[in-house]
Amino acid sequence: VPSSQTVSSSSSAVIDATADAADKDYVSPYKDLFDLMEQGKPIMREIEADPPNYTKSGVDQNLIRYKTTHYGHLVLPPHVMKWEHRVTMILDVKDIPLEKPEEFAIMKEIVGQRMTQHRLQISSNEFGSRIENKRHLVSMLDRIILGARRLAAEMEDGGAGGNKKQIEAKTDKLDE
Repeated sequence: VPSSQTVSSSSSAVIDATADAADKDYVSPYKDLFDLMEQGKPIMREIEADPPNYTKSGVDQNLIRYKTTHYGHLVLPPHVMKWEHRVTMILDVKDIPLEKPEEFAIMKEIVGQRMTQHRLQISSNEFGSRIENKRHLVSMLDRIILGARRLAAEMEDGGAGGNKKQIEAKTDKLDE
């Protein structure tokens, strides 16, 4: 028994010597943070915002919020709830790149109650995938904004005819 103790103690001494040599070469990936802590400086670094990513209509995608719901899985087929794949897009009205009041009035006519004074909220449950519904919403938003711009330009050129007076009346209501 004493000989086995001698062997184990000599083997642990070899392991300790190897570990000490490895510790001297090791540099922690957090060395910079530890140095800042020792110096008493703040360790939080400024986080850079994502670069702007614009849709076809000019909306910054970083400003668009999405909302989904998960209902849990069902035991019986079809194993998911009816509204499981619905996606709701929420965008502040101030972030919509429309310049003229006529464009906003036309957009309000297109989307109806989905647009309040402060935000636009549209939903899609067309596809069986949340990703496809999100893409569909971005496409709808682009078509709505570009359509509002096109119709406002047609109104200025006189192409809208009698509808120009109706739009101007609704624009006046928005201004009030």
